[in-house]
Amino acid sequence: LISDLRVLAHDGDLSVEWNSEKTSHGIFGYRIQYRTDNTGWTSYGQIVPYVGDNKHYTQQLTGLQQGSMYHIHIQVLDRNSYVMYTSPEVSARTVCSAPTHPPSHLQLQAADPRHIRVSWAQPPQSTWQCNDIQVELEITEPQGIAPVFLNGYQTSHVLNSDANQQWSVRIRAKNSAGTSAWSQIASVRTPPTGELIIGPSVSYRHGIPVLTWTSKERLDDLIQTYQIEYRTSVDSTWQRLPEQVPYTGWQRPYSVDLSELPTGHNYQIRIHAVDANNGIAYTSSAVNVQTQIKCSVPRRAPLDVQATSLGPTQIRVSWKELHESEWNCNRLWYVVKYSTPHNQGFKNLTRGENHVIFDSEPYTRWTFEVQAANPAGETHWSHPVTVQTEGTAPGPISDLRIYPQSSDTLQLSWRQPQNPYGQITGYEVTYQLLSKGMCDQVTERPITVTSDKPSFTLQGLLPHSKYRISVAARTNIAGKPVSQEVQTHEATPSGAPVYIRITNVLPTEVAVVWQAPACLQTNGEITEYEFEATPLERPDYETDSTVRQVVRGTRTKITGLSPYTKYLVRIRAFTRKGPGPWSEPVQFQTAAAPEIPAPP
Repeated sequence: LISDLRVLAHDGDLSVEWNSEKTSHGIFGYRIQYRTDNTGWTSYGQIVPYVGDNKHYTQQLTGLQQGSMYHIHIQVLDRNSYVMYTSPEVSARTVCSAPTHPPSHLQLQAADPRHIRVSWAQPPQSTWQCNDIQVELEITEPQGIAPVFLNGYQTSHVLNSDANQQWSVRIRAKNSAGTSAWSQIASVRTPPTGELIIGPSVSYRHGIPVLTWTSKERLDDLIQTYQIEYRTSVDSTWQRLPEQVPYTGWQRPYSVDLSELPTGHNYQIRIHAVDANNGIAYTSSAVNVQTQIKCSVPRRAPLDVQATSLGPTQIRVSWKELHESEWNCNRLWYVVKYSTPHNQGFKNLTRGENHVIFDSEPYTRWTFEVQAANPAGETHWSHPVTVQTEGTAPGPISDLRIYPQSSDTLQLSWRQPQNPYGQITGYEVTYQLLSKGMCDQVTERPITVTSDKPSFTLQGLLPHSKYRISVAARTNIAGKPVSQEVQTHEATPSGAPVYIRITNVLPTEVAVVWQAPACLQTNGEITEYEFEATPLERPDYETDSTVRQVVRGTRTKITGLSPYTKYLVRIRAFTRKGPGPWSEPVQFQTAAAPEIPAPP
């Protein structure tokens, strides 16, 4: 019924093309369905209306996951949304583009002299530009180490090291289409093996970082003070905290409140063990410290909020994300407020997404607003945007009632669907003759009529016949029909008895036999017959000489006749509704009376 499908990838979308063939009789439209390797079939958008034979059709599939393989077929539908034909599957992959952001918050920690721990935050999925990414670690110090490629969902990696070795690392995101820019370089040095300081480690008290360490045992003659140095992730020069920490023995831990560090930065912190000659006896490994920024409400609400229907059952909401300079904090998330005629709520998006997809009922009106938020508060809501999902086939009608009003009329009534899934434009009433009384059981072609209200009167039907009645609501397409079988009332016979024969003729009586009217003319169950016999010379059937009688079978005797007289007899059949037409008169003559011999 259709030509072979062609599926082309373009800018993250898929374009589906096909042609209708010459033998397209009975087609109402086409339904496009797609699936991935991990999901079932999903219908896309509304039904594409059939517009004629040998026509070219194109449908754009938007809102798909970039870089994913999709399998697509087309269902050919008739006007009742029944599937006439399903095309073979065609597969295509959506196109990726290079990631726009590298991973953030890159940190290096020298956990011990032999290992470096690299950690980072995954970039927002909205920046991947594909269904999957890799993470590439480039080690600039020490030189000669090959890049490390990791799964995009991984957020840490451990590197083997030598003691007292300097490390510098940068990171970027990578997919099949290209790479993002590099992040800033993070550096650290592993401690020497003969360490004099155990630690340091960092904890947080009310959001303020606290640096803690302990001394190796019995170093009273070696260490005089501790000097703490720091630098940001973008600086190469170490700076000192103004106050040194006096050495007071190895039995207790040392701790320093780092509240003096400027807020809102990532720092590397290390400790010098200073001897009595003010020389550096030992330098600890560096640890990373995040000082919390004093947040304020984000600068503005998101702009360019758009809501797009992805067919009857999904809506995509997107917006232009805030630049980091507008966060007024080191963290930001978005809140989407939604409402429909039946529910409302909020959805928090904490991974940097700039779009979200909502599942919906068909033909449902949604309103969306978006705000940006951080720990200090929220912006005002964006301007509301409204969108309505596309309509689809309505649900079934309810409470179908059929009342036979007469032998050829049925009165129908029903309620509109509980789930209209669109604007109900009318109803399709289909009736199909299943059998004519007890005669013809051959099913005839269904006939469809339309009604603009939830009731209809079917007229011109055959009496005493069984019909299948189906009613379906329609929007732009018809919904699932609801069916009942019903029988029309009986009527009076439309035909007369046939094959009337006179037998066993006697002077004052005869026997008469006949057959019922043709089955299709009985219009019900024959309950009885009536005959009239009248002399031929007075054929008005109203004389005293007329013989009348009602009988139940198809044979009887007519008695009380005159010998050697010509008569006309006619017969009619009855149903519960009354008599049918008289048969054509049949003439007969009684026998002559036997001669009675004269008495001797």
